[in-house]
Amino acid sequence: MAGRADQFGFRVVFYFGNVSTRFTALVEGQKPISYTWAFGDGHTGTTAQPRHTYENATTHTAILTATNSLGTAIDTLEVAVIQMPELIGGLRGIQLKIRYPEKARKVRIQGRVILQFVVDENGDIRDLRVVQSVSPEIDEEAMRVLRPARFKPGILDGKPVKVKMSIPVTFRLK
Repeated sequence: MAGRADQFGFRVVFYFGNVSTRFTALVEGQKPISYTWAFGDGHTGTTAQPRHTYENATTHTAILTATNSLGTAIDTLEVAVIQMPELIGGLRGIQLKIRYPEKARKVRIQGRVILQFVVDENGDIRDLRVVQSVSPEIDEEAMRVLRPARFKPGILDGKPVKVKMSIPVTFRLK
């Protein structure tokens, strides 16, 4: 029944964490009865939502071939596998530099600030901002300790690249 594949469709999405990826076929219309994934690195999968771990930080072309009673359809996706930046000194190093704001301590404010930023090709932080706030004092302290932090830069195809990241900074009173 080839040629009728235009009556069903799908698109490939993926969720990325370091080099481990979960792919999902989002299907419109009649569901496929078979899936064949080629992840672009010599490995394949045959489930609707496979997990795959890439071994190299480079760009891969993932191909999904889906078949149902209407025919066969193919979709491709460029997957840029980035070796994520590494915080020099780790998150624990950031936590050790925190000075709990006195105003927040007095009224027992606690919580997790989520900071978002870009790690540039040199490992420096750019465009630092709060995406989940606790309080102005807590937020500012989280930014103060992260601003001077350094990272080993992200790598793609053997070259340093800019990478957008988020980091949680938890404030907890004992």
